[in-house]
Amino acid sequence: MKTKKYKKMTPAIFIRRLYKLLSKFNICFVSGAFVFEDKNRQLFKLLVKDNKFSKFPGITHDSFQKGDFKKLGMQRDRYILGENEYAKDIFKIKENKSCNGVICEELSKTKKIFCLKCDNKIKECKGIIKFYKFATEDKEQDRHVFLKLEKYRTILPSETIAHWNEKRKRSSLEKIGIEGKVGEIRREDCKDKCTRNWRFDNWDNISKQLGCCEEECENINNSIKIWNEKYRQGDEMFIPQFITNILLGLRNITTCSKGVHKSIKNNNLRSIKTTGSSRKIKRTNRKTRKTKKSRKIRRSRKNLRK
Repeated sequence: MKTKKYKKMTPAIFIRRLYKLLSKFNICFVSGAFVFEDKNRQLFKLLVKDNKFSKFPGITHDSFQKGDFKKLGMQRDRYILGENEYAKDIFKIKENKSCNGVICEELSKTKKIFCLKCDNKIKECKGIIKFYKFATEDKEQDRHVFLKLEKYRTILPSETIAHWNEKRKRSSLEKIGIEGKVGEIRREDCKDKCTRNWRFDNWDNISKQLGCCEEECENINNSIKIWNEKYRQGDEMFIPQFITNILLGLRNITTCSKGVHKSIKNNNLRSIKTTGSSRKIKRTNRKTRKTKKSRKIRRSRKNLRK
């Protein structure tokens, strides 16, 4: 059976691209939290789109809603998969297969729960994205998004009961020394149980994997360093703005693109071919030139009327 191709960016495609990128750096976990830099608000807009009735009256993960952080709205839940999306198409998985002894599709009537994996052994049933936006107290204009993947929403009473029953069962196992999670755990609220495994994240060859120039790569490393030293709460995975943009299919204009000198003039990008580069550069200021020409014509006609 042929799989359906999706061209439009959706939360499911974003999650797929996230795990594909992490695999390039040998980072693999399905249980834990992410914090994304989202200065342009594009990630949050993607998550809330077509998801109006997702606000949760309480906060189940409030590490970034207090202290050095500023609360910016309520926590929200949404399905990872959209209405016409299927895990077999986007995540290339076989449906109704065992996922650590569980058939994920049987856990919900919506069939939106599926087996998310980052390798053949580390996998877990996931169905929803739990998220909220926040800012740091010292930089209120810089937005961040907390994001965690879980099985059940906590919107409807039946979903909330299923969520808390599973959490209670897992807590009981942990008390007797049995870990209910598989693989590495990256919780933001680990407190005295933190493993500090984020110290071993392998960001080597970052320029090769991300295609960033020296300046961009340096900004990525600086952002990670600042988060680790100033804002880190636990073992959460921090994703800098540049990587968030790549996952969203965006790429900011930089001054260090290979073979091209880019300058901003009258708020328009002008690309100029540099010495030693045989690459053809398309000018994006043609519209500007036409506009200037039309203005000259209008002025000359005005002068004639006088």
